[in-house]
Amino acid sequence: MSKTKRIVKKEKHETGLLANFQLENVLPEKFHLPVVLVVFLLLFLIFLNPLYFGGKTFQSGDILASASMKSYVEKARDGFTLWNPYLFLGMPAYALGTESTWFNLIYVIFASMRKFFAGFFSVEYAIWSTYLIELAVTSYLLMKHLTKNTLVSLFTAIATSFSTGIIVFLFIGHVTKLTSLCMVPLIFLMLFRFHEKIKLLDFFILVIALQLFIQGFHVQIIYYTLLAVAIYYLIFFIHAFSNKEIELRKKLVRSALVFGAAGLIAVAIQSDSLTQMYEYTPYSTRGTKSLIEESAGTTVQSASDYYEYHTNWSFSPGEVMTFIIPSYFGFGNS
Repeated sequence: MSKTKRIVKKEKHETGLLANFQLENVLPEKFHLPVVLVVFLLLFLIFLNPLYFGGKTFQSGDILASASMKSYVEKARDGFTLWNPYLFLGMPAYALGTESTWFNLIYVIFASMRKFFAGFFSVEYAIWSTYLIELAVTSYLLMKHLTKNTLVSLFTAIATSFSTGIIVFLFIGHVTKLTSLCMVPLIFLMLFRFHEKIKLLDFFILVIALQLFIQGFHVQIIYYTLLAVAIYYLIFFIHAFSNKEIELRKKLVRSALVFGAAGLIAVAIQSDSLTQMYEYTPYSTRGTKSLIEESAGTTVQSASDYYEYHTNWSFSPGEVMTFIIPSYFGFGNS
């Protein structure tokens, strides 16, 4: 009989400088989050130093447009302004959308923290940079939960908050996008935590995140995020059914119900502004026919024109390609 040869595979060990590096050996785990927060703050103080310390600010059409409404909002009056009477500026709930109201405690606390940070600097526009710092923090918390690795989470958070497509919103005045975007990682963090166990504290955090998420009133960001949440549940439900994981199915159903309940509470908190906009809808260009259409007795717009108007600022299939190939439409100087 021939002897069976025993094959022993030798594992290759990496011998690089950082191959065996463990952050926990240098810095205890309990200090990771405070140090990470300091790193985020320092990075933004350095990157945006002309804004914070140089007395400079950003300027764009949207920033100037919002400044033109400021004088009316700041006029002394009793109660809250529900309407802007200036020509072409008859927007409902504008004052409620720009200033915190005493009955919305979540936004009162959030706005107070934002103003406290901006109070250290002379330029008023610095207040909106807090959203980028919050995005970095929430991105870090999400990745820390998924990877359990502080350095990977730190790198991901920095890459997210400093990515050109996001940080440019601060430069051009699209701060309502940042209001919603900074809460997106926190929303998904709570959904992943619901996989393990649904806790009352996590539910309250989700309500707060969703309320601030809605507070930005940026319908596109809200729509795409809810679409991402739907895809999240779809993928996990397919996985649960294909692998016959009954317990996972039950957790997903409970998680979806809790998410729906948190969403309803968040919408209810914001209902004072949302109901005003709902009442205004029939008088808006997107809610009724124009005067020309009514006087002509026929619909001037074709179906394609109507669709183009309502989707003019949404991602087209071609624009989505920029996520894969950033220079799909050419570089910045082309």
